[in-house]
Amino acid sequence: MVPVVSLERASRVFRTDRVETRAVHEVSLQVEAGEFLQIRGRSGAGKSTLLALLGLLEPLDAGVRRVVGADTAGLTSDQLAALRNKYFGFVFQRFHLVPDRSIGENVALPLTLRGVGASDALAAAEGKLERVGLGHRMHHLPAQLSGGEQQRAAVARAMVGAPAVIFADEPTGSLDSTSGDAVMELLAAARQGGATVVVVTHELRHASLASRWITVHDGVITDQG
Repeated sequence: MVPVVSLERASRVFRTDRVETRAVHEVSLQVEAGEFLQIRGRSGAGKSTLLALLGLLEPLDAGVRRVVGADTAGLTSDQLAALRNKYFGFVFQRFHLVPDRSIGENVALPLTLRGVGASDALAAAEGKLERVGLGHRMHHLPAQLSGGEQQRAAVARAMVGAPAVIFADEPTGSLDSTSGDAVMELLAAARQGGATVVVVTHELRHASLASRWITVHDGVITDQG
């Protein structure tokens, strides 16, 4: 079976006037359909950059990146955005909800960007919000929700377009343990529903959820299991 996304000798370097930082160095990695992959490592190890490369959020400085077997080299930013919207959903540590839009509108946004009509997109959003226990928050603004509720809404947004892969970057990092457990359980449920899940974390509390893990240090994979 073709991996849903893969990297071959992928590198990403960040440069300023005086400093060059090797965030990811010649990493080869395949993400298989249906797995729950944890990317582990200390702060600054390159975990988030690796996830951003997998999720088409950062350009490659070297190497090859494929989505469902197709090389992404040469694609324009608009083409990459369309590919992200088709195949991927994202959950970030800081939620990234649009503050002046209702929770329902936030969750519907990936479908709206695909050209789905507003009423159909909102109906789908309501269904996902019900699934994460937030149907009653459909018309609230993000600021009216707790941090845990905002992150559950972000999970609903990631799931609404039935993505092949859900990428989550430290999704429990700004939450208390109870809210964090609830978010991780939602991601595990998304995998049971057919999605592939890739989670960046420096915690091992939820290690049992992973079907596979890798450890990143100084931009390279140093261990896996």
